[in-house]
Amino acid sequence: MKWIFLIIFVFFLHACHSAAKYKAIKNSRQSSTQNYSRNNIELKGFIKGWIGVPYKYGGMSKRGIDCSGFSFTVYQKLYNYNLPRTALDQYKSGRKIRTGQLTEGDLVFFRGVRGAGIDHVGVYLEDGKFVHASTSIGVTVSDLSEEYYNIRYVGACRY
Repeated sequence: MKWIFLIIFVFFLHACHSAAKYKAIKNSRQSSTQNYSRNNIELKGFIKGWIGVPYKYGGMSKRGIDCSGFSFTVYQKLYNYNLPRTALDQYKSGRKIRTGQLTEGDLVFFRGVRGAGIDHVGVYLEDGKFVHASTSIGVTVSDLSEEYYNIRYVGACRY
């Protein structure tokens, strides 16, 4: 009888260890190509449903969303990855990349109008374009070369 309990106990420990190991591997930060498969068509289809959604500070739904809430939602829904909630924290925790290395799904970051720290984030698409929740027009696609964004650009990260 003791052997049966011992076997069950060992099996239980092994199962718990395997689950924890799987969760650690799943949550570890790897390069984007290893962690998930990016698909331009999937991202473009996803953002079509969000274009024009109004900006709302702290918002996380189609009734209103802010920039970091939008990038958080994109990563959660398309890439099954939970980003930090704020633009600054997303920038701090991502792997920095050069602008010339940008690929679809990378995050692009901007400083505020007064030159304060990072306060805006967008999701890179292709050809210099990125999607983001603009305070003035809601979720939209803009170009990194636009003067407004070009002079405020801080850098990019990959998850």
